[in-house]
Amino acid sequence: MLPANGFSSSLKLNTTSQWLTALALATTVALTTVSAWAVPVASSQTAAFAQAKAQYDKGDIQAALEGFQKVAGASAGSDEANLWLAKALMKQGGEENYTQAKNYLIQALTFNADNAEALMHLGTITGWDPTRRSQAIRLLSRALELKNQSPEVAKESVAITQNLVQLLMWDGRYADAAQFAEPIRQEFAKTPASQAVYASLLSHLGKAPLAVPLYENYIRPFDIQPPTQQSLQWQLDYLYALRYADQQPKARQLFGKVQAGVLANGDANLLNSLGGVAYDLNEFMTSIALTEKLPPDMKANRDVQLRNARAHIKLGQWPEAITTFDNLYQLGELTADEKLEFAEVFRGQNLPSTTFPKTNYIDGLFRDVASNPKYENDADIQPRLKAYFDSLNANLNNKPTVVTTTTSTTTRSSSWGPATGQSSTTTEIGMVKPGAGRNVVERPVVKTTTSSSNFSSTT
Repeated sequence: MLPANGFSSSLKLNTTSQWLTALALATTVALTTVSAWAVPVASSQTAAFAQAKAQYDKGDIQAALEGFQKVAGASAGSDEANLWLAKALMKQGGEENYTQAKNYLIQALTFNADNAEALMHLGTITGWDPTRRSQAIRLLSRALELKNQSPEVAKESVAITQNLVQLLMWDGRYADAAQFAEPIRQEFAKTPASQAVYASLLSHLGKAPLAVPLYENYIRPFDIQPPTQQSLQWQLDYLYALRYADQQPKARQLFGKVQAGVLANGDANLLNSLGGVAYDLNEFMTSIALTEKLPPDMKANRDVQLRNARAHIKLGQWPEAITTFDNLYQLGELTADEKLEFAEVFRGQNLPSTTFPKTNYIDGLFRDVASNPKYENDADIQPRLKAYFDSLNANLNNKPTVVTTTTSTTTRSSSWGPATGQSSTTTEIGMVKPGAGRNVVERPVVKTTTSSSNFSSTT
C-alpha cells in the first residue's frame, strides 16, 4: 500500500509544445514534416499491408518484415508503413535491428509528427541512451498527450508513464516525475520494483519518512538472497531514505553490510551510488576511496568529481579540493551556482593566495559569473554577486590610505646668490572612496606637518 498524500498538488510539469524541435534534438536526422496526420499506405498496397500485419500477429515476423519492406517501398510518405516496419524489426530483436527500427521510426515521424505509437517506440529506444534522456522524456510525454489517438498507446499508457517517471528521476527532475506518478500512484503498489521507484521518488522530494515504511514492509531489499544488482540498489536507496528521515544511526549501522555486498558485486554504478550514500552519511574519506575504484570514464564524470571536491572540503583538504574544482572549471563543466558555491567557501577560509592556481583566483570566479548577461536578472545569483562586490567596496572604504604632498617656496637674496626659503611636508590619513575612476581621499582625518627652514641649493 502506498501513502495517500505522496505529492504536493502544487507541482507543475515543465514541458514544451515544440515537439518537432524536441524530436529533432532526439535524433541525428533533420526532420521535414510533410503532414500532421496519418498518411495511409498506397491504395495498391492495402491488401499486402493487411497480409503483412496478419503475419506479424501470428508471429511470422520474417515474412511480415519482408511484406512491410515492400509496402514501405511502394508507399512513399506513409508513416504507418514505416511504423510497422520498425515494429517488425524490434520484434526480431538485436542491436542492429533496433538501430534500423529507430531510423524507420524517425522516417514515420517525418511524415506525421503526431504518430503517437511511433513517438512511444522512439522515446523508449532513445531512453536507453543515458545521454539522450531529455529527448526521450519529450517524446514519451508527447505520446501520452496523444494516447487517445492510438489504441496501442492507450493500452500501454501506464507502462509509458512508469518509464517516463524513471527517466525523469534519472535526469534529476523529481518534481516533474511526481506530476506523472501521482495519477497512477496505486499502479506502483503492484510490484516491489515499482514500489521501489515510488519510494525513491518520495525520498528525493523531501518525503523520506513516507518512503522508509515502504522499504521495510513491502520492498524488503535485505530479504533477497543472494543479493542481486537490483536488490543492492534498493538497499542503497533505503539508506538514503533513512538518512533523510533523520534516522542516520540506523543508516550507519547498515552501511557496512551494504558496502560489503556492493564491493562483492563490483558493478560500477552501484559503487558510484555507494560513494554518494557515503557522502550523505558524512563518511567523506570512504566516499573518496570508493571513487578511486570507479572506471576512468565514470571517475571523470563531472558529478562524481564535484562530489569529490566537496568531500575534500569537508575534510579540510584544500589543495585537493581546489585542484579538483579547477579541473572542472577549466573544462567549462560548472554551473554559475556551483562556481559561486566554491568561490564563497574558498573566500571564507582566508587561504594563502599561493594555494590557488593563479592570483585573484576567487575574484575571477565572481567576475566570471557577473560578466555573463544570462544572469543579469537571476533572483538567486544576483544577491550573491551583490554581497560580494558590496563587501569589496566596504573593504576599500575602510582601508586607511596615506597621501603625502610636498610644497615649497623659495626666495633669492640676490640674482647670483643661493636660494633660500621654506619647505612643508603634509601627511593626510584618510578613508579611500571609489570615485569617477579614481580614489578620492576623504580629508582631513589626521594631519601632521613637518617644516624645515633655510635650506640652500646651487642654481
